[in-house]
Amino acid sequence: MYWGRELTEDGKFSEAKAGRAIGSRGIGSVHDLYPSSAEVSNQIQRYAKEKTRLGIPVLIPEETLHGYVGKGSTTFPQSIAIASSWNRALTESIGRAIVGKRVRMGCTWVLDRILNLAREPGGTD
Repeated sequence: MYWGRELTEDGKFSEAKAGRAIGSRGIGSVHDLYPSSAEVSNQIQRYAKEKTRLGIPVLIPEETLHGYVGKGSTTFPQSIAIASSWNRALTESIGRAIVGKRVRMGCTWVLDRILNLAREPGGTD
């Protein structure tokens, strides 16, 4: 797993930096990339598939707990606040907005909320 800054310079993919960091060994994933466009992600994928020994595509995980975290993105309330609205349509529209943004940026994997369980302290199971 490599940091996005190890493969980019000024927000753009740098083949020279990728060559120094990865070489032909391959790469599993790139985190904290937060690309400004899918082109950056696509260039990383091309490098991984064409310039590494096994040609395996890269996973690009990003945080989406409050929305896609890249520049120019919308920040949403934490999941517990959204859930407390009891508004399913709102929750779904927020989810769709997050998915749309991350897909447009070329993000292939997200780190997000999964399930919030609340139990009363001292209660029985």
